[in-house]
Amino acid sequence: MGFPETIFQKLGMLRLAIFCVLMSAASARSEDVSLESAGLRYGFSARAHTASFKGSDVFVDWNLPWSYDMFSRWHLQWRLDCSAGWIGGNGDRAAVFASGPSFLMRRDHIPLSMEFGFTPALLSRYTFGSKDFGTPAQFIVMSDWTWIRGVTLASLIRYQHMSNAHLDGHNPGLNMHVFQVSWAVLNASYRQKRIRVSLQVRLLSVVSLFLALFHYLDRIASVKAPLGAPCL
Repeated sequence: MGFPETIFQKLGMLRLAIFCVLMSAASARSEDVSLESAGLRYGFSARAHTASFKGSDVFVDWNLPWSYDMFSRWHLQWRLDCSAGWIGGNGDRAAVFASGPSFLMRRDHIPLSMEFGFTPALLSRYTFGSKDFGTPAQFIVMSDWTWIRGVTLASLIRYQHMSNAHLDGHNPGLNMHVFQVSWAVLNASYRQKRIRVSLQVRLLSVVSLFLALFHYLDRIASVKAPLGAPCL
């Protein structure tokens, strides 16, 4: 049993969800670091030889205090992405925790943004049948395009590469296409900030409780599965 799985069992996903909500509310009071969005991701392998690999997670993005304006219409923003979810393939599945910085670029009056990021990740297991990722510690490099719909909803297409960065001699890596839906309040005025905080905290509560429900249903299914049968 890996370290992240021990956390899941000892703390429980429901307590972890409550902790995330409390942390969100506390951070939202900061003048420099603010909660930007929360949402869901689902991805699948981009290569034929790893076609069975899929994964999903819930995440929150925080705006960091470093941002830049260029030529009055271009805006650059550093962000911090935090996520928890699962990845599976070849009949095995693992918990995944990841957190790292990203750099977002967008232009006024254009509902598209581009983002690049580098995220350290931790897997609860690193062998999936015959596929061996070498170590529990992995690194995710990603680039994505985000389509912004209104001021609350955004959808994203991402291409990401996960590998152990040669921490181990065996480093096969995994490339994935990822689809994401997130909820945010973009370009909010000062009077709208309280509404934004309330919306983000409520959305984070929903996605966190969804992950908790998924975890407990998966445990029930594992207990009811026949002896020797693979748990999906």
